Amino acid sequence: MDSRADELIEGPRGRRMLYELASLADDHLSSFAWDVERSFDNSGSAVFVSWGPASGEHERRPERAEEVGEIAARIAGRSGRDVVDEERIVVALADSVGWARAWQEPDGTDMMLEDPAFVSALRPLAERVARMPEVEWWWHPVAQHQTVTRFSYADPETRVQQPPPVPEPSGTAAQLARWRQESRETEQQFVDHAANYPGTPLSGDWWALAQYTGVWSTPSLGARGPAALHFVEDGGGERLARVWDGRPHDGARVLEITGPDDWADLCRRHPFDVTESRRHVWGLATGRQGRWVIPDWPAVAAEWDAVHLTVAGYLRTAERAVPVDGETATVLAGWDPAAAVWFGEAIELDATFTEWRRDDEAWTRVAG
Repeated sequence: MDSRADELIEGPRGRRMLYELASLADDHLSSFAWDVERSFDNSGSAVFVSWGPASGEHERRPERAEEVGEIAARIAGRSGRDVVDEERIVVALADSVGWARAWQEPDGTDMMLEDPAFVSALRPLAERVARMPEVEWWWHPVAQHQTVTRFSYADPETRVQQPPPVPEPSGTAAQLARWRQESRETEQQFVDHAANYPGTPLSGDWWALAQYTGVWSTPSLGARGPAALHFVEDGGGERLARVWDGRPHDGARVLEITGPDDWADLCRRHPFDVTESRRHVWGLATGRQGRWVIPDWPAVAAEWDAVHLTVAGYLRTAERAVPVDGETATVLAGWDPAAAVWFGEAIELDATFTEWRRDDEAWTRVAG
């Protein structure tokens, strides 16, 4: 058994990455599978979906068994050396991250790929990818060379692109304290809504991170630029970015998230209840109903200087209902692969930056 291949097909984002890779090597695969993908979608007429509270998984009963077998066989044939290269892997991983949507039901393709026939069909490709030296870093701890990426944004009134703010490693403690207070207030609002309007779903926050706090870093992909330029959940079509090089301090305390067990353990040691604010969105995304927690990030910051999510950890863990204890679960959502969040000044950033621009789906360094 290839343990790394097992990890690549363990979670929905890993399976989607492999499927997108197969599609890049087969110009007709997506169109060939279109009708079947739609049949697995909640909007399709040939889908049966029910919620499985015990397993935390969606139960599906496809009505196109013959076509599923044909597509699976086609995927299984796309694992050769000539169809798997680094460029396609980067594109496939970016596509998988881009299709993540932990605020609603999975799309038809992700649902289709839960079928055991596809899990088996993807295994040869997973084994091929897992052995490639180009993806060895997917299992590595935080790299000593980090990059901090900030995207430009359009002014809401003038629509003129504004430069991003300079990253500030200091001041994170105050940001996290404010996050905790605001998150408690948000959760209470959802508790009040549930009491006043029982049975009425209300969409809420879907991410598991303390958004807009700390300094976020990713490794560099060489000439392609930082990983943060390519692997973005819920991206907004970003076109301009500034990038600062950074180096973690010697002895920095970095917690590595390499899979569901690490994520569950972090939530178990530092739980922050978000049951009502996540009930609807994570219920749709995972099919599970029950108590939800995320990490209490100020408590995490008191213990660690940073938390790093490996690419393999992301592919294994993201968008799954991860059990924390018998009654509680969590979801890793809103955290991009290979990203590390720094809670203090344990990372040193260069004063200068480079600028990057995206044209026709490709990022190019334009200044600095």
